[in-house]
Amino acid sequence: MHLLKEIEINLGKPIKVYVATVEVEIKSLSGKRVVAIVMNPSTTEKAEKIDYLLTNVDSSLATESWFIETYAQRNWIEVFYR
Repeated sequence: MHLLKEIEINLGKPIKVYVATVEVEIKSLSGKRVVAIVMNPSTTEKAEKIDYLLTNVDSSLATESWFIETYAQRNWIEVFYR
């Protein structure tokens, strides 16, 4: 697992999140997956929210920044079409 990486998102105002990724194999799925752990502060003790995101995108593309940018776009689309 990689160390936490600080990523800044600008969704109206800048927000810092901390992301770590790890490549895993899940018995019921074929191939490897990349899991991202996303927190608002840099420690689990202070975290108000921890998200676990899973993708089958190749690990060379599924970086910490990729997870945050992709998830932020998805949230924007969901809010826009409600």
